[in-house]
Amino acid sequence: MKKVDFHIHLTPLYPVEKSVYNLKEMCRRNGYETFGLQTLTHGDSRFIPKANETAFKVKQLIPECILFAGPVHDGTSYVEQVKNLMEQGADGIKLLIGKPSEYRDLNVKYSDPIIDAFFAYAEKEDIPVLLHHNDPEKHWDKTKMSKESIDRGWYYDPQVMPSCHYFDQELEKLLAKYPNLRIAVAHMGFYSNKLDRLTELMKRYPKLYMDITPALDIYEDLSKEQKKSQKFFEHFSDRLIYGTDAWSDLGENEKNRKYNEKKVKIVEHFLCGECSKVIDGQFTASVKLTKEQQEDIYYNNCMKFIRR
Repeated sequence: MKKVDFHIHLTPLYPVEKSVYNLKEMCRRNGYETFGLQTLTHGDSRFIPKANETAFKVKQLIPECILFAGPVHDGTSYVEQVKNLMEQGADGIKLLIGKPSEYRDLNVKYSDPIIDAFFAYAEKEDIPVLLHHNDPEKHWDKTKMSKESIDRGWYYDPQVMPSCHYFDQELEKLLAKYPNLRIAVAHMGFYSNKLDRLTELMKRYPKLYMDITPALDIYEDLSKEQKKSQKFFEHFSDRLIYGTDAWSDLGENEKNRKYNEKKVKIVEHFLCGECSKVIDGQFTASVKLTKEQQEDIYYNNCMKFIRR
């Protein structure tokens, strides 16, 4: 079965040659045809220097890789930046601006004129967009969060920040305004505990895809509602895209490598397993998809989304 990991990141300031080696090894180890490099120009409240420049260097060395470049949020036109990135050979555009920490730290919204103009342009030109939208609902309750997530600035004080529901409303307003936008929402937009609402959106917008890359929280949610999850995955198996959120230092960073291996196993079992089981300490159900549905999620949908 052909596979592509659509959701990979370059570790900031990590040598290009090491990233290339590690990513090739990851493909060999997991049987991937290639991978999708999702460029982060900002993250964890900081600017990531030369992110696009480094990503294009990787693409020169691995031409078959899928590259989603990212505009820099520095006040300059997103549209002009995106025109330049696409002319350089990007396959699509990656945005992190839907993450609540970016809303907080960059004071950014989808409706800002500079960003709204980009979405209008992307819809007109049919440019594939991968959008990180929202975060797990528990990130508004510090008692339910891991120390690592808190330390990374992903706790959102409900006395200061808009609610999780607010961010869902912002996405839904965006989709209503640009209904023909070719957009994939990372981590299922954290709608994993709101599948009824997500089903409505998927039915309404035929160019809306869901990137099923873990955060593992979403597979906890999906496993609690196995029948509802199975119905959703069967119905929309032609618009779900596989990914793992791996980082390019996973060849040397044992913690990252083991965590990525856990995600690979959990997603594989969820899609293909025979029954529910505990995998590396996490209860995981199975939606028991057909071989054809698995092939779509692991490979075909990604290629359809990027029109390759």
